Amino acid sequence: MPKSKCFLLIFLIIIISIAILRGALSNNNDNDNDNDNVSSGLIQEDLPPLDSLLFESGDIILRQGTSFVSSFIARSFPGSHEMSHCGILVEDNGIWKVIHSISGHISEHDGIRIETAKTFMQKAFKNKVILVKPKFNIDRKLITQQAWNYLILKAAFDHEFNLSDSSKLYCSELVRAVYLDAGSEDIFIYKKLAGKKLIDLTSFFDENYWSYQIQTQSR
Repeated sequence: MPKSKCFLLIFLIIIISIAILRGALSNNNDNDNDNDNVSSGLIQEDLPPLDSLLFESGDIILRQGTSFVSSFIARSFPGSHEMSHCGILVEDNGIWKVIHSISGHISEHDGIRIETAKTFMQKAFKNKVILVKPKFNIDRKLITQQAWNYLILKAAFDHEFNLSDSSKLYCSELVRAVYLDAGSEDIFIYKKLAGKKLIDLTSFFDENYWSYQIQTQSR
């Protein structure tokens, strides 16, 4: 078995094991009491739809995915508001779009792709979407340019989870690469899993560097 597939299998097994353990220890039933919809004292159901007027090129948008893998990733990394996927907002001829990367194991296309922000948000589980903005000075035009560059290169998904090789990128690795290329300091949070150094999605909830808005996107 190729090393990349072997690591992905180990990664999934670990995530599933953690998720099962967390579920067994939980006293709450997700169907009856969705505590994950609560943030800063606000119930997510009562929040207004995500307002595209708030969008700026270079913003980061996160969602909780609907796939089997996404659900376990979301449950296994506390502090990320159960988010499992992210991308970068860009404006294309007056239309807001998201550049992001998904594995071909759970999608029809492997690697970086672009789709409308509306479509990206509609794929969120229980409409869970979060808009993240940098609080530090950064050249948004350069961020946008770098995001387009990676899309043009058609970089594949990084199944080896190798942060030292930017020719292949998983979702948060793409965001990190774009921001570092645009001159950002390395402010990302890392976690070791199965011997691999991974980018933790809790990186985007460090209020020293980011502001974020949790809202429900209307269908």
